[in-house]
Amino acid sequence: MVTLYSQSSLHRVFLCPNVKEFLYHTNHLDLAALEWLEGFLSGFPGSVVVISHDRMFLDRVVTRIIEIDDGKANFYSGNYSFYAGERERRYLTQAEQYKQQQCKINHLPERPAPRSVSAEELINEAESELKNVNVKIDTLLQNSDYQNISSLYEKKRQLEERIDSLYNDWVEGSMR
Repeated sequence: MVTLYSQSSLHRVFLCPNVKEFLYHTNHLDLAALEWLEGFLSGFPGSVVVISHDRMFLDRVVTRIIEIDDGKANFYSGNYSFYAGERERRYLTQAEQYKQQQCKINHLPERPAPRSVSAEELINEAESELKNVNVKIDTLLQNSDYQNISSLYEKKRQLEERIDSLYNDWVEGSMR
């Protein structure tokens, strides 16, 4: 049985017969009772789930700690002092990695600003593409290849609409 603490109430959840729970304040126990309890828990052949704020008690009793952090379980083989040291080392390692990443980010070369394209350049590109489409259409007409002409006529229509739109934008001054 494991005892879960949730909103001031304890709920028992069955795990397996060789797992016991210990949720009991040790601060009222005298030295002899505390030593007996530590010996009993240390010698227990199964697993014991211990929830305690007494770090010295945890140091003497536990051999493995499972820390739940941000929804992930981190496992530590050792007593509370070992856990506290490892957790601190892990935190310092993560902080150093973050610091190094930030340093790399700050030293990345800045991306050049995207080159602004003038309305005239866009119009020239569209007109050049339209000229190439017209040449292809003429070639297909001369070769009587009528199957491929329809797609080129659609492309020609789209280019002409785009050129008209670009001219309108240019005249209105919305493109610089």
